[in-house]
Amino acid sequence: MRYWDDSMRPLYKLPEPEGKRVQLEFYSILLSDILSHKVGGFADHVNAQIVHADDACIRLEVGHRNALPSEEFAVEITLCLEREPSKLANNVKVELRPLGWAPSGRKRQARYEELTRVLHSYLMPHSVSDVPVSAA
Repeated sequence: MRYWDDSMRPLYKLPEPEGKRVQLEFYSILLSDILSHKVGGFADHVNAQIVHADDACIRLEVGHRNALPSEEFAVEITLCLEREPSKLANNVKVELRPLGWAPSGRKRQARYEELTRVLHSYLMPHSVSDVPVSAA
C-alpha cells in the first residue's frame, strides 16, 4: 500500500500494529551489491549496530537495550533481501520490533515511522506494502 501527500512524496504512516512488531515488504530497484552499502549508510545514519549479516538477512540494533522511559527505546530491525528472477528489483522484507522496554501506542508507532522513512530514503523502494503482525 502506498501513501502519498500532495507533493507526491511518500508518507511513512504505518498501520497501527496489533502487537509490538511491524513487518514491511517492498521492492528496491538497487542492485544487491549497492543495497548492502546502502544498508551500511542507513546503519550509520541512525547509529545502529549490525549484529548479524549473511547473504540473505541483516539484523541491526538501534538504540540502547536498557533505555530509560525518557529516552528513545531500542529497536531491532531485520532486513531480508530476495532477488526476484523475473524482475529487475530486489524484494526487501523488513521487521521492526522493540528490544526490551518500549512505549505503547503512538510513541512506538512514531519511532517505527521515522526509522522506516530513513530506511526508504536509503533503499529507494519501488513499491511499498505495510503489513502489521501480532506479537509473538
